Amino acid sequence: MKRFLSETTIGNIVLGFMFIAVLFIVTLPLHAEESETEEQAIEQPEEPEIEMVLLTEDDYEQIRCMAVNSYFEARSEPRQGIIAVHNVVLNRVADSRFPNTPCGVIYQRNRRGCQFSWYCDGASDHPRNRERYNELFKLAEEVYTGIHDDVTDGAQFYHATYVRPYWRHSMEKKTRIGLHVFYEG
Repeated sequence: MKRFLSETTIGNIVLGFMFIAVLFIVTLPLHAEESETEEQAIEQPEEPEIEMVLLTEDDYEQIRCMAVNSYFEARSEPRQGIIAVHNVVLNRVADSRFPNTPCGVIYQRNRRGCQFSWYCDGASDHPRNRERYNELFKLAEEVYTGIHDDVTDGAQFYHATYVRPYWRHSMEKKTRIGLHVFYEG
């Protein structure tokens, strides 16, 4: 003998299943969050505090100078090489023999011309590749605000590997990164 359920009975059964499914779905995220929080508290190390750095207009001008300098000195270098060029600028800022701002260091002249050759080479000093310049600006900002350590071990000078400046033997070689050799002197 076959039994047939009425449409009302089938509807009530479906509604019952839907109610149970909704309850399950609604409470599932609550339990998942609790277990994630417990796991994070046990397994995850504490994240370091992030110190907020408020930059002034002058800070952004200094960062702009660093970005332009890295564009002309190291734009095709690996990331560490670009950071190293920024480190040299900041190491000079910290040295009393040099101006006390990145822009001052970068645009400083010496008896032979300029500290950084691109500034006195007669070519345009305006970056042509805006996208690359923007990347370099962001990296300059990170170095300026202390996000990256000094990869040059205190170097204040560098030169490309394809030149042999007269002064290289009178300084302590620190490292080579990409196509640049870095010195302290």
